[in-house]
This record gives sequence, structure tokens and C-alpha cells, in this order.
Amino acid sequence: MAASTNNNLEMSASISGILNEKHCPEHLQVLKTFTSALRDEKCRDAVEEEAFSSLLKVLTRLYGELQTEDLQSPTLQLQLTAECFRAQRNSCVQSARNQKLLRELGFIDVSLKFLSVLRAMNSGSKAAVFEPLRCGIQFLGNLAVGNQLCKDDIWRLSFPDLLMELLSVDDEKVVTYTSMVLHTCIDGAKVEDLSKPQNIKLALKVMELCRTQPDLDWTVLIATQHFLKSLALVENMYSGMSHHERVTLLELLFAQLREEDAEECGIPPSVARFLATSFQKGCGAVLTLATGSASSDEVLQEALTVISLLDVLCEMTSDHKQFMFLQDHPDLLVTTVGERTRRHPSHPGQLQHRQQQSFHEPVGHLHHQEPSGEEHPEPGAGGRSGAARRGRLLRPQGAGLPGGGDRWKRAAQNCEERLLKTPEAAGRRRAGFQAGRFLCLRILIDFTQLLRSLCLLRTCSVSSFQVLCLSSEADCL
Repeated sequence: MAASTNNNLEMSASISGILNEKHCPEHLQVLKTFTSALRDEKCRDAVEEEAFSSLLKVLTRLYGELQTEDLQSPTLQLQLTAECFRAQRNSCVQSARNQKLLRELGFIDVSLKFLSVLRAMNSGSKAAVFEPLRCGIQFLGNLAVGNQLCKDDIWRLSFPDLLMELLSVDDEKVVTYTSMVLHTCIDGAKVEDLSKPQNIKLALKVMELCRTQPDLDWTVLIATQHFLKSLALVENMYSGMSHHERVTLLELLFAQLREEDAEECGIPPSVARFLATSFQKGCGAVLTLATGSASSDEVLQEALTVISLLDVLCEMTSDHKQFMFLQDHPDLLVTTVGERTRRHPSHPGQLQHRQQQSFHEPVGHLHHQEPSGEEHPEPGAGGRSGAARRGRLLRPQGAGLPGGGDRWKRAAQNCEERLLKTPEAAGRRRAGFQAGRFLCLRILIDFTQLLRSLCLLRTCSVSSFQVLCLSSEADCL
């Protein structure tokens, strides 16, 4: 114990000595020695407050030096800064004592200000700036783990501007570590902060990362474990999103519903009601697919949003008791039947002929069919959601539809492939129009699937339901 005490006193004196001298490579070695010592649990528990106070003074001095215009080469200062952050990071590992001590000394405020300066630096080498940025964010992550006071302080001093800036840095590790800090700090009250109009950009940035970096687990966990549980946030995000971004949100909802422990998916009934209302408001707009009266890109993107809404509503009303109230949602069934018949009308004589035939044709199960061979990853902290693992989610198979579900599924897949290739040039509008026809098929399948779910508890007669479902490829194309 005496030897440990002496070592700590020597270390504290060495760090204090840095304050009285011009920076040199030997100072970097002193800090590296301190960082290495803090990897040992006994050493972490024995560090005196004086050593941390000296380290804070070194960090504050570096913060001032990096803001001066006469600094010709910041390389050494950046290396010293990174090593200070590493020492702070190591000192917090499984040490509530050091977390409390560093918070009381003021490390959070100085570190966050430093990160803001580093983010804005125009150094010749990006790697030289990214190194202290990464270490500083890791320090905040370790400081926040299991310490609510530290979480609250980090949130108060970095939300929303600095978090937004760090999530926008062109460095994968910086974005990953920032997402980790955001996930560690966020809770119900902070989600409500995010839902306010002036802060919604940060939530939209997280959703953008879910779409553009699907392998980034932390943002997917933030969305599924926190965002989807707040009606106010879902509403405000949805209204501020493009159709392409809405599809990402809806696919995350769909993946969350299909997790094995679906009863605990965490999606509140209020969010389900909002989606049903959004479907009622937006489903009629895709009728322009049949006429080609709007620009192809705009209409196709809107149609994909309607398809995703239908997928989520089908899943909610098929095998989730907590969402069965949707079957009594005002006008939802009426809207679905109305749009289904408007999108795919039939002549009276043809309809009567089909009704006679329908008594001899199987309808199939009146609930959502689980595609065979589909794997559902186990949910859990640090794990990736179904949306992140599977990429674009599988759509309902259209079981029981005439003409074969596989053919209809292929038509929908061909449509999505065409959507990615559809140009804006007027000379190739025919390809976009044909893709719209295929999307009509896809939407028709999903309308029918939703009808099945909504009719499940409404004791709808089989024969009348079959008449609604009957259609042929010639009618749609």
C-alpha cells in the first residue's frame, strides 16, 4: 500500500510538472505512463484527487493553446489531448468513485468544449484530429455508464447542437461512439426533449443513420427502444420526413413487431392509431399510379410509403392482441374496402360470375402468413434489429390470391428494381409508368392482406370477402 501511495504521489508530481514547462515529447510519455497505470483496478481506486486536478489543468491549457492562431503545428498538442482523454476514459472503468470525482472537478464541461473545438479544427491531417475526438467521446461514454448525474450533465451541455455536430463528422468511429453516448444518456424525459420542433433535427439525423448505416447498432437501438415508444416523436418525425425516410421508420416498426417477444415490442396503441390515420389520409393519393398523372419518382416513392404502412397495419392486426382495437378503428375498414374497389373495379356481370366461382375456391387463412424460412434475431442490448440484419424486409406473400402469390410477389420485386433504375428523363417515362403499374399490383396485394386482418373479428361472410379479393392480372395491367 505504501509503494502504491508513493507511485501515485510521483505520478501526480510528474503531471504537475507539465504545467510549468513547454510541451515536449517527454510530456506525452508521462501521460502514457499514467494512462497505462489506470488500467489496473487497484491503481484506479488509489488515485488521489490531486492527480486528477493536475490532469484537468493540463487539459485546460491544451484547450487554450489549440484555439490560438499562432500555433504553427498542433500535432503534439493533439497527441497530448488524446492521451489526456485516454487517461480520463480508463479512470472511469467500473469506478463510481472516479466518475463522481471527475464530474465534481468539472471534466464534463471542459471536455465537451474541447470536443466542439476539435470538430471545427481544419488541421492538415484529419487522422490527427479524429484521434482525440474518438478518445474524448469514449471518455463521456464511460463516465455516463451507471451514473445518472453524469448522464444528465452530458445531455444538458451537449444537447442538441454538439450531439448533432458529432453525428455529422465524416468518421465512422466518431459517429459510432457518439451514438453510444446518446443511447447511454437517453431516457423517457429526454425523448420528450427530442420531440420538440426545435430539436427534431437530431432525431431525424438518428433515423438517417439507420437508413444510410444499417450496420450501426446503436442508432437502431435508439430508434427501436426509445423513439418508437413516443407518439409525439413519431408524429413529428413522420411529418418532417420524405417518403423515402418514412419507409425506413415504418420498416423499423415492422421489424420490431416481428421480434419473437412481440407482446413486449413497446409500441404504444397511440402510435398504432396514428399509423391507421396516416394510412386513411394518404392511401388515396396513389390512385395516380393508374393514370400516370404525376411525376413517376414522386408517385412511386409515395406508393412505397403506402405499402410500408399496409405492412405494419397488417402485422398489427394479424396476431398482436394489443393492437386488435384497430379492427374497430373508425372508418379504417371502410377506407380499405373503398380504396380496394376504387383501385380495382369490376363490371357487374363479371363480378357476379366470379361470385359464383368463388364458392369453389379456397380463401386461405384470414390472417397474416409467416413466410417460411424467415429468421428472427433475438432482441437485446447491443444486438441488431431485424431491419438492420435483413436489409429490406420481406413483404406479405399474398397467400390465397388468384394467379399464385409467387407471381404477384415477383411483380412487386420487379417493380422495386425498376424504381431504382427509373430515370427522370422524359424519354424513358414509359419504364416509370410500367413500374407504377406493378406497384398497383403490390398495393392491391397489401390492401387485400389488410382486409383479411380487419375482417377477422368482424364475422365477414366468406363469399362476400372472396368477391372483394378476386382479380386477374389482365385487370391490373
